[in-house]
Amino acid sequence: MKAIVVSGREWVVASSPRYWLTQNLAQEIARSLLTKKAAAFCWDDLVLTPQPMRLNWPRCFVETIGENHLSGRFAVDKSVIQDLYKRGLVAQRDDWAGALRELFKTSPELVIHLPNVFRLPTPLSDWQSRHTEANLPQEILKFDPSVSVIINYRDRVELMESCLMALEHQHLPSRMEIILVNNQSTPENREKVDGLLRKLPAQIARQHLDYPYPFNHSAQSNLGARHANGDILVMVNNDAQAQSPYTLRLLAGYASLPGVATVGPRFVGDNGRLVSSGVEIYPDARLLSGAGFKESEQPYYSRQIHETAGNSFAFAAIPKTVWDRVGGLDETDFINDYNDVDFFMRTLRLGLRHIYVGNATVYHEPGTSRSPDRPSPKLILERFCKKYPDISQFVDRSYRLEALPSVPATPKPFSVYKRLRSLHFTRRIRRAVSERLARLRVKYEH
Repeated sequence: MKAIVVSGREWVVASSPRYWLTQNLAQEIARSLLTKKAAAFCWDDLVLTPQPMRLNWPRCFVETIGENHLSGRFAVDKSVIQDLYKRGLVAQRDDWAGALRELFKTSPELVIHLPNVFRLPTPLSDWQSRHTEANLPQEILKFDPSVSVIINYRDRVELMESCLMALEHQHLPSRMEIILVNNQSTPENREKVDGLLRKLPAQIARQHLDYPYPFNHSAQSNLGARHANGDILVMVNNDAQAQSPYTLRLLAGYASLPGVATVGPRFVGDNGRLVSSGVEIYPDARLLSGAGFKESEQPYYSRQIHETAGNSFAFAAIPKTVWDRVGGLDETDFINDYNDVDFFMRTLRLGLRHIYVGNATVYHEPGTSRSPDRPSPKLILERFCKKYPDISQFVDRSYRLEALPSVPATPKPFSVYKRLRSLHFTRRIRRAVSERLARLRVKYEH
């Protein structure tokens, strides 16, 4: 353990020799104490290779995890520990882990998250020397589109704070604007979010719009798109956080390629769990259309760059010209669920393609910002399958590796399945892969 003195108070930091801490811990504590009362602070891990990935601290696990896992992630006010010891709530005078657990039980609002402090497995300077703009695909860097980021929200100020902070640190040589669409937030929370917007650097343009009607994600997104001035629209959930300062530049660059409808990143959740590696179309005889859409969670090729059937609008780049050509999102039949999938099908019918960029990572834990005003997903799926009986015609788009920048060309759309078939899987998995490959080959040959 070590102690630091900030704002006249002594803070105990249980550090681990295996990890480094970013050097701005004291400054961030002092900054937070100007506006908030706090008894303890927590921060996240940052994994720096091969792409920077933020491992958000799972606060709900503080009751069950061991003391070693807490080490290096918290700073606790020493006087708070001593007070809890005098009251018999912790066993020892230096029981910082017990003090944390007690604080989470009784006063969780006094444990403040510091979004600019990280625990690192290696010195940050070592990683920065190896990950620079020079390592990005030069074919993509030649594009310099302006970017409009559109974020829908209702209350949840803490989510907006983390989301905007990640966007603030994006490296974009061209103009960027952030458009927030508020849907019936309380006046107090809207004012707080507006304050976060005002804190952004002056070079970032900003708009704060209101949608004062019942929740309609499609209508809110269309409203933001109508006010957008950028060449590339980037749809972002308020709980999504870009993990690299080059995320927007990569996605906007690939979205500038001809014939591209959407570009999306690799999504990870708590503890770095793979959430999505693109959207795939899968055969399903139970559905009216004979096939359906789902987010892929396969780790194979999840760090590659390849064509996919679509990209989740939790964080996706779309050329403004394509958005206007397709007509935006359907505000009537698909107000939330399947609104992005409906967009995918309309663009696939136009012969456009979707690109998945596996070396751009975004943190997004599904369901964190989901609205309670949602109709039955089952009914929406039935409506979607009736509208698009030709889904199965595009099943090969889910697995096609195209000749994209930084990816070797592959002659046929079966390369992924041939690769999977060569691996040592169980008999059941090999049979399923072989059957799907056979269906693809029949379609391809006809």
